[in-house]
Amino acid sequence: MDIEENRAGMPCYDGSAATFHCWEFRVLMKTQSAEEGQEARVIAQIVDALRGEAMGVAMGVGADKLMQKDGHKVLIEAVKDHVFPTKKLEAKELYTQGHRRGGVLSRQTGERMLSYITRRRRWWQLLQPLDDTVGLSAENRGDL
Repeated sequence: MDIEENRAGMPCYDGSAATFHCWEFRVLMKTQSAEEGQEARVIAQIVDALRGEAMGVAMGVGADKLMQKDGHKVLIEAVKDHVFPTKKLEAKELYTQGHRRGGVLSRQTGERMLSYITRRRRWWQLLQPLDDTVGLSAENRGDL
């Protein structure tokens, strides 16, 4: 999934749900790889790359909170709450799709098993943060 970058190499983000997870991952990589004492500069560059609704969320959080040591985590959570306001409903739908026979998450004709397993793992990884009350054992996930 391609996300546009600005001149500083920061991922541009406009607040869309489709690219949120990719943006989140890249922001975490940028902040965790920042040198000691450079965290504030990296946060400023991340905010500089925000557009539209995402910038509005950052402005709502405020510069004081964003410039603290874990400001990137505050920003990510605020944007996540804005982008996914109905997390429980989305988790329920994602859970249902994961259990539907012949659905988009079932193995497709001619699909390699490795591709299928990777897709199912990604489904589980996306489902867990949306609803932490969902629990399936490894054996049950394997049966799916």
